[in-house]
Amino acid sequence: MASPANPESVSQMTDMAGATHAFQGLDVESSSRPLSNGDMLPNADQCLAHLKLLECFNQLREDVGGSDGLFGIRNGLVPPGLNDQKRSELLAKLCEKRWQVYVTRACLRFQSYWRSLQPTSKMLVEENLKADDYVRIASHSKPVEFTANNLPPLGKCLSWASDFVLIRQMF
Repeated sequence: MASPANPESVSQMTDMAGATHAFQGLDVESSSRPLSNGDMLPNADQCLAHLKLLECFNQLREDVGGSDGLFGIRNGLVPPGLNDQKRSELLAKLCEKRWQVYVTRACLRFQSYWRSLQPTSKMLVEENLKADDYVRIASHSKPVEFTANNLPPLGKCLSWASDFVLIRQMF
């Protein structure tokens, strides 16, 4: 694979490779089934969409990690003459380092993206999540209406999804 010049081009490669096509025909708008505790059980298409999104994230990770030279991290940093196992271990570490840099930058890009949608909103911090009135935080602002024109690229979606996971782990 050719080494892309910047992280956005990696995201565009994955996005343009048919990620949106994978979600066509799914009925994610249908009602979910309510559970006895008040939570909602997702329908089959919503579960399938979630799994496809996770696969898109996995493909993005593979694309980023395997892009020799991305962020100046070249496979040539691995010294020659190593046995195959040690060489593979070091190459895997380089892939992981590229992914770490990408995710860090994606988080920063997501913050900028979110501020463009909600210029007056404040970023949540851990203290907000522990506050008694946390449940009411979202009720103070107008919900963002997402369209095909204002959805973030895949890398920014990854940052957004990880925020949801971290918030749920805290409670």
